[in-house]
Amino acid sequence: MAVRGYYLGLLAAGQPLERKQGLLFSDIGGQSPGFRVLAENRSLFEILLCADHGSALSYDRGADGSVVPRLDEAPEEAVYLQGEVAPVAARVLGAAEALMRARLRYAVPERLWLDFVLDRHAALVFRPWDAAARRLLQAKHRENFGVFRLSGFTGCAAPPLLARLRYSAGVLLRPRQALESSFWPALTLYLRSGRLLTEAYAWRQRRRAQQA
Repeated sequence: MAVRGYYLGLLAAGQPLERKQGLLFSDIGGQSPGFRVLAENRSLFEILLCADHGSALSYDRGADGSVVPRLDEAPEEAVYLQGEVAPVAARVLGAAEALMRARLRYAVPERLWLDFVLDRHAALVFRPWDAAARRLLQAKHRENFGVFRLSGFTGCAAPPLLARLRYSAGVLLRPRQALESSFWPALTLYLRSGRLLTEAYAWRQRRRAQQA
């Protein structure tokens, strides 16, 4: 029997999608509830829920039948995961378990639960200038599809005023083209245009998520 694939999130990006399903968000056959908020920064999930052994080039079958990852030579990634990511991930998962127990205990309705989740997640991903996002701004994710390197969210100086104005005009005229390649669109807007346009983008995304 064919294995059914379950993903934390699933996007229609040209790959075969038969027997695949997104658990948290998906835009297959229409956007799932809250998609515009939950899919804002997908790298966040990849970082917090990464394999503790780091990036794998492939998975091999051991002599005892176990699955053994063949790892990339990236000692800096292992140090980063063990020292920075693992403690944060443990606290996040612990908080999630506590919230789920509270939800079951008090029988929180599905819509109220979704509204709560979207509100808290939006407060993180749509406000990259807040203190809650500072640690995330330092996060790195090792790409292992075609390009093997650590990717981060920051690293460039704020552009001059004229460049910010030109970028803002481009976003207003062609928003999808301006943001489609960004790992974190709200942060890109904030760094390249400023807070005003970022606030407008966040309001629009949250409203569209509520209407889904």
